Amino acid sequence: MDHINSTVTGLMDIFQKRMAEFEEKLQGAPVDSPNTSALAADFTVFREFITQAVIGLQQQIELLAKTVDSMEMRGRRNILLLHGVPEGRDEDTAQVVVGVVKERLRMDGFTADDIKRCHRMGRSISSSKSRPILFKLRDVTVRYNIWFEKTKLKNTGITISEFLTKSRHDLFMAARKKFGVTRCWTRDGCVYVLAPDGSRHCISSVAELNTLQLRDTEGSSVQATPKKPITMTRSKRAAANPLSFIATGGISSLARDRVDAIILLITASDCLIQYAANYEFGYRVRDHETGNDFGHQEAKSGDKTHGSYHVLLPDGRLQQVKYSAGPDGFHADISYDHLQSNV
Repeated sequence: MDHINSTVTGLMDIFQKRMAEFEEKLQGAPVDSPNTSALAADFTVFREFITQAVIGLQQQIELLAKTVDSMEMRGRRNILLLHGVPEGRDEDTAQVVVGVVKERLRMDGFTADDIKRCHRMGRSISSSKSRPILFKLRDVTVRYNIWFEKTKLKNTGITISEFLTKSRHDLFMAARKKFGVTRCWTRDGCVYVLAPDGSRHCISSVAELNTLQLRDTEGSSVQATPKKPITMTRSKRAAANPLSFIATGGISSLARDRVDAIILLITASDCLIQYAANYEFGYRVRDHETGNDFGHQEAKSGDKTHGSYHVLLPDGRLQQVKYSAGPDGFHADISYDHLQSNV
C-alpha cells in the first residue's frame, strides 16, 4: 500500500510540474491568437479534473489500506507476544509460555492445549538479547484473561504485548516518543494516548497524533480544567463517532463491485468528480474454530443511510447495532443477545 501511495504521489508531482511548464508556455503565446482563449479555458478545466481525480484515487488507497490493516489486526486478535524470557537450547516454547502464565500470572488452569501455535520471532542475532515468543491462543476468553493479568509481571523484566501490524506498531512507537512510555498503551489493536489534561484518545494515524500534540501545545498557555479520563466501549465509540468507526470497520464496501467509488462526468464545458449517491453491501464471517462471528450491512439512498453490524463478544453475548444517518443526524440502537450453546 505504501508503494502504491508513493507512486500516485509521484504521478501527481510529475503532472503538476508538466502543467506548470505548459501554463508558462501558454502565457507566453501571442495574445491575438484566435485559439489562445479557448485553449486557456480547456487547460484550466483539464488540470482541475485530473487533480481531483488523483486526489480521489489517493483517498481510496488510504481507505483501502485502513481496511486491510483492520482485517489483518482482527486475524491477530488471539496472538500475544511474550518478551524478556531467556532462550534455552532445544527449548519447548509452549511449555515456556505455560510456565510463565502459571507461575507469574497465577493461572493454574492454563495448559499447552490452550496454545494453538507458538515460536520465537525472527533469527537469533545476539546471545545477550532473547527473542520474543509469539503464541496464538485457541480461545479468545483465555487471551483476555492473560491480557488483564499481565500487570502481575511488573518489575519482573517480563512483559506481554499485542502482535500489532506494522502501521500500528510504528504509530505506537511514535506516540511513546512524543508523550512518554507511561502515557501510551494498546488494547484490542488500538493505540491509546493519555493527554496532559487527563483525557484519553484513541488514535489511528500519525496525522491524528500530530493534531493531538498541536492541540495540547496550543492550550498549554491557558489554564485548563482537568478532564476526567473517559473509557469507552466499542459500542459507545460507534455511537459517539460513527464516521470513524465505519471507516475502520465497515469501509470494506469500497472493495466490492456494488460500490462505484468514483463517477467521472465529462462534458464539453466542464469536468466534475462525484461520489456514488446510492449503494448497498453486506458480509458476515463465522469461524467456529477461532470463535469469530461478525458482520456488517449498509445501504445508502440519497442523503439517508441505514445499516447494522454485529460481533460476538468474549463473554458469549452477541452485540448488535442498528444505525441510521441522514439530515437529522446519526442514531444508533445497541442491543445484546445471550447465545445458547448446544451441548
